Amino acid sequence: MFPIHKNISFAVGVVMLALLLGFSASAQGQGKSMKVPYGFTFNQCNLEGIETTGNMNLVLNSTQDENGCTTVKIHYNTQNVRGVGIDTGDEYRIIDVGLQKGMDLIVCDGCTLDLDLVGIWKVIAKDGTSFILHQVLTLKIDICTMEFNVVEKHVSVECK
Repeated sequence: MFPIHKNISFAVGVVMLALLLGFSASAQGQGKSMKVPYGFTFNQCNLEGIETTGNMNLVLNSTQDENGCTTVKIHYNTQNVRGVGIDTGDEYRIIDVGLQKGMDLIVCDGCTLDLDLVGIWKVIAKDGTSFILHQVLTLKIDICTMEFNVVEKHVSVECK
């Protein structure tokens, strides 16, 4: 629903992002990054549609150690997310205020994993009114191919 583009096949998120800088000291790493454009969303407080622009950046890097375990480093953020109300023409700024921007995972069996990510967004209209969006996304990662996508699981809104 908001603010992630409906078919992100995130990403987490995701995303939205600066590059991941840390790499494992073991085996050779492989990485993948993606910029995901935002699309259409709603002002949940007045039900106005908002056409959004900006990006979610998602960076994945994986390395494999001598035991066959894979370490995956994930980093994500949003960049220049703005919107315009379809009915009113109101301008919106969309700010990612969540604290979680990255994580390290270790997988020793299989290729796929699902991660739940929590996003908190503040949407501010030009007139100063705002709402807070809480969003839970599932990032689905195939660490063997470094393919990923994001599925929205839950959204709640606090109107102010």
